[in-house]
Amino acid sequence: MDAETLAALKGSIAKWDAIADGTGSDQGVRNCPLCEMFCMGEGWDCEECPVAIKTGLPDCAGTPYSNWFDAYQKEFDSAPVHVKGGAYATTDELKSLARAEAAFLRSLLPQGETAP
Repeated sequence: MDAETLAALKGSIAKWDAIADGTGSDQGVRNCPLCEMFCMGEGWDCEECPVAIKTGLPDCAGTPYSNWFDAYQKEFDSAPVHVKGGAYATTDELKSLARAEAAFLRSLLPQGETAP
């Protein structure tokens, strides 16, 4: 993993840690360093993203993010990416799912690397 990708991965982990502790929000691709790097350019192609490489699926499918998205939508009758100012983890379930996403992302770190 190159240094730029590693920095984006660590930034995405920090995003989900902040969501889990109630200080950050999910704004989908608008505040995901990995999405900014791999998915927001021409063609919207995330196949080179470490998440897609791990799961073999696009759009963070096959990760705890899918469960977060579904649980948020069920709880608030709105997709988290459509919430002005971002979606916050305001329930125990959402905090748990945010921690699960952060843990999944940590599992993608190269051996010996840590994230804050």
